[in-house]
Amino acid sequence: MIKVNQMVGCFQPMLKPTALTLLLLCFFHSIFAQVPVMENNPATLKWNEIITDNFNVLFPKGFEKEGQRMANTLEHLHGPVSKSLGKKPRPIPILLQNQGVISNGFVTLGPRRSEFYTSPPQDYKFLGNNDWLNTLATHEYRHVVQFDKSITGISKLGYWFFGEDVLAGLAFISTPLWLWEGDAVGIETAMSGSGRGRIPYFQALHRANLLDRGGFKYQKQYLRSYKDQIPNHYLTGYLMTTFLRRTYGDDILDRVTERSFSWPILPFTFSRALKKETGLNLTRNYNLMSEEMEGLYENQVADLKLTSFESVNQKRRKAYTEYAYPQLSADRSVLAIRYGIGDISQLVEQESNGSWRVLHTLGVWEDNGYLSSGGSKVVWNEILFHPRWDKTTYSSIKVFDLKTGKAATLGKRKRYKGAGISPDGTIVVTIESSIDNQFNIVLLDAKSGNVLNRFENPGNHFYSMPQFASNGLSIVALKHAAPRKSIVSIDVKSGQETEWITSSTENLGHPVLTGEWLLYASDASGLDNLYALNLSSKERFQITSSRVGAYNPSVTSDESWVYYNEMTKDGWDIVRIPFEPAGWTKLQDMVVNPVNYFEPLVLQENQADILNTVPEVTFDVKKYQQFKHLFRPYGWGCINTLSDRQIELGLYSQNILSTMYLDAGYTINLTEGTGYWSANLSYQGLPVILDAGVLSGTRSVFENVNNDNRLYTWTEKGLNGGLRIPFHLTHSKYLEDASVAAMFSSTLVEDYANPVLDIDQQRNGSLYSAQYSLSYSRLLKQSKRDIYPKWGQSVSLSYFDTPFKGSDYLSTLWSGEAYLYLPGLLKHHSVRLRGAYQKEDINNYRFRSQVQYVRGYGYTSFKDLTTFSANYALPLVCPDLALGPLLYVQRVRANAFYDYGIGTTPSSDVTFSSVGLDLFLDYNIMRYLPVFSTGVRMVYIPDQNTYVFNVLLGSIGF
Repeated sequence: MIKVNQMVGCFQPMLKPTALTLLLLCFFHSIFAQVPVMENNPATLKWNEIITDNFNVLFPKGFEKEGQRMANTLEHLHGPVSKSLGKKPRPIPILLQNQGVISNGFVTLGPRRSEFYTSPPQDYKFLGNNDWLNTLATHEYRHVVQFDKSITGISKLGYWFFGEDVLAGLAFISTPLWLWEGDAVGIETAMSGSGRGRIPYFQALHRANLLDRGGFKYQKQYLRSYKDQIPNHYLTGYLMTTFLRRTYGDDILDRVTERSFSWPILPFTFSRALKKETGLNLTRNYNLMSEEMEGLYENQVADLKLTSFESVNQKRRKAYTEYAYPQLSADRSVLAIRYGIGDISQLVEQESNGSWRVLHTLGVWEDNGYLSSGGSKVVWNEILFHPRWDKTTYSSIKVFDLKTGKAATLGKRKRYKGAGISPDGTIVVTIESSIDNQFNIVLLDAKSGNVLNRFENPGNHFYSMPQFASNGLSIVALKHAAPRKSIVSIDVKSGQETEWITSSTENLGHPVLTGEWLLYASDASGLDNLYALNLSSKERFQITSSRVGAYNPSVTSDESWVYYNEMTKDGWDIVRIPFEPAGWTKLQDMVVNPVNYFEPLVLQENQADILNTVPEVTFDVKKYQQFKHLFRPYGWGCINTLSDRQIELGLYSQNILSTMYLDAGYTINLTEGTGYWSANLSYQGLPVILDAGVLSGTRSVFENVNNDNRLYTWTEKGLNGGLRIPFHLTHSKYLEDASVAAMFSSTLVEDYANPVLDIDQQRNGSLYSAQYSLSYSRLLKQSKRDIYPKWGQSVSLSYFDTPFKGSDYLSTLWSGEAYLYLPGLLKHHSVRLRGAYQKEDINNYRFRSQVQYVRGYGYTSFKDLTTFSANYALPLVCPDLALGPLLYVQRVRANAFYDYGIGTTPSSDVTFSSVGLDLFLDYNIMRYLPVFSTGVRMVYIPDQNTYVFNVLLGSIGF
């Protein structure tokens, strides 16, 4: 994964329109710039480091074993991972983040580093047979190579003059993101015995789209859609980069990226480079890849005798919807987790008429690849968050009672991975993982969460997907000892472990133990299918023969039916077949026909066993001195263009642990011919965020007074400091955040002069102000198609004052604003209501308004201001329309609104209202992955019988 940090600015106070106070406003754009909250670890966490020739491996104290292993692994990979791109990277910091349970990793240039989230995933369809940290080492280090490869040509000049962030920006506009991620997936596959390129599930949706509807054109496949589900750029990139290397040789990516990175400012530079090196442009190469894959997929299934199954859920929805992990409740009704392009994750139950009833909406679901039910209970895992430290997350177990309709949480501050429940619904089995990656299978009381038993794991093997056998007397699980993986059972009473199947080539998964049969998933045939082992005879059978993939088996208690998921272009369907071993295919009679698209990469890299030959050097470990490394500049030169007439020169810095941010520079005002120095600093390594800023410089302006053009000049100095505490409060289906902040500032204006002075005109002055704010939001999770949350509330309160002695400018403002989100008439329609109140007590200064004004009107100040608005947002059409390579329109949406306001002055009340319509396009430009939103607004003002039209520049997202 690649990641780029982006910093954003904040608001500016508004002054009364006198010559002096009008331009005091310009000071605040810099001094009050608020640094976003960075992702931090607990303040008490101590760090150690290992410094090698090419890496600085940082890890929390107590994580030395994995720190040593990764230092050895990365040094061992340094040359081989770099070879096919022809670039050995500079030394780089690697952070091993072990305080959370999320499995991830990224490389960023803001500042330059890579972070490995060390908790391994449970889902066999993602991890395969690889060791998790080894997978991160190969994949993420390839990104490091790519970034250093980009330091060439114009991109190198950008890096020299402006720093790492500009380098990242140039790299991304010159080369599509599918190449970055696809190339890294190819390396993780070629340099291991597993990797996503070897896992059929990774290609399952692409396979379904190609076989069932012929696939999609390049723009839609890469940029994706609100209408159809399309694999992300990891899969598209893996197929494209592998196709290029299979077709044009192992150095093709080196040659193409050397050209595209050198000329990032040329439109479609990557397609130009591809045509120079291959003779074909981007879309032609994509079409050839698609034709090749379609032929391989069709040939793979041409001679198969496909399993005849009975569809259970009979999909009525046109949108891509998964009905995942079927389970049978005690009354034989079907349970599943439903989610998709238009649905957030929900536990659903099929009713007698075939429709689905929502039982519970999941919180932040940790999809571990299965669901478990027993008695009247259903269990799964959810992520919980530390309220302050974003790097600290927990994995809890949700226990839903089908009888009461209530859900309980086990282990709110635990790291429980996977969850299976006993047939009688009284005991939960899970994997307990520690921050230093120690793993134990534990049994919990399903009601209290108390630990009933903890099984010893002297070899510290990684277990996943634990479930109870149908008789409740044993547990079945996957046991990882990379590069091998086994299916084992553990006697609940004695703890004795029995190994049933082991393999280094099959991707074994989702074991189910029922009677004398062990059912499991495997890719042994080349496609994902279901298999069975007879525990008595040790004979193995193939149960299904699927066109795309069969997953997630579940057996009825009387062993009469096997329920499972069949992959389709519209998502997982729930199907069933009779439990009839006599009709199953013996393993030796199975048709084996894999599509090993990756094989040329393995030969080209010639490093398939590299992770099996990692040295075991013991490196020196020393304490990482955090306060000696608070400053790490990663951007310099022209760091910010505030407008077309104002430029900021300087640098910005963020330390590796993301606790300190600094920007400092000199702002040149081209209009005034003046400039000033400024700096902003934010220390976020404590529970309370500390912010500070300083400014000093000169200002000038011409103002026409009585047809006389007067020059006003002055010197201004400023200082500010503040405190903030953000809170991450999510613990359910609602995403909850809160924050409280206080800011104190001082501004001094001196040497104010002009040619003509009025007697009552104030020449110089000081402004000492205090600002306080409180905010809270609680918003329901959204599907991709939702414009706003269906339910939610948010509120923000602000108070501004000049309470300090010596302030020449006095004012007070307090405000409150609240939003309410409601569902509309149809599924993805949204109602958003807003109410706001603001009160000002103005002496000779005016703070900037903190509430949204009535649309269509210019802002007017009132002592009391109350506003209300109602919005109705809806999607109109999802055309997936490509206008050549320049524009790709994904969605057209509308927002109708009504605004009302009432303002109070000392002499009267003023009411004003407007109605209007916004039309938005959500689109991509020039084949870049970010989705832009641009619109037009028509406002009708009834009191004036006039229309106002505006262009709206909306958000940018991925």
